[in-house]
Amino acid sequence: MNVLAVVLFLLVSLAGLALIPLGIPGTFVVVGVSFFAGLMTGWELVGIYLVLIFLGLALLGEALDWLFSLAGGKQSGASGPGLVASFIGGVAGAIAGLPLPIIGNLAGAFLGAFLGAFLTEFVIKNDFHQALESGLGVVKGKLFGSVLKIAIGALMIVKVLFNFF
Repeated sequence: MNVLAVVLFLLVSLAGLALIPLGIPGTFVVVGVSFFAGLMTGWELVGIYLVLIFLGLALLGEALDWLFSLAGGKQSGASGPGLVASFIGGVAGAIAGLPLPIIGNLAGAFLGAFLGAFLTEFVIKNDFHQALESGLGVVKGKLFGSVLKIAIGALMIVKVLFNFF
């Protein structure tokens, strides 16, 4: 039963990691499959406390993703309204991109965040270069946040694999 649990855990967890660049919070997929792997093995492979730690890490990853996006924009000179617009644009872009299979919500989230910051900064400051820099800063921060979430998810997977071996 433990081998089946590990194989299922690994397959579903890797799929979860693959979802992160698409704008889907795949670390929560890892948390969910960890819970089920724990159930399948009588909590031998993954204990309930480890699942709760994983949940905390997934929440931390989402918060850091958002904060890095804001920090990237702020470092590039984005104003408060530009940062708010980048967040709204990112969410709206991810939703608008859903009809395009596989990369739609990823492209939509990044494009929406960029456009939100860029357009708002351009309207406020009337400076194309500064608006472009602000939009790119938000995208860089968002990209770094996504890489961080993949690293967090990968560490969760490694921990469970260490528990198995």
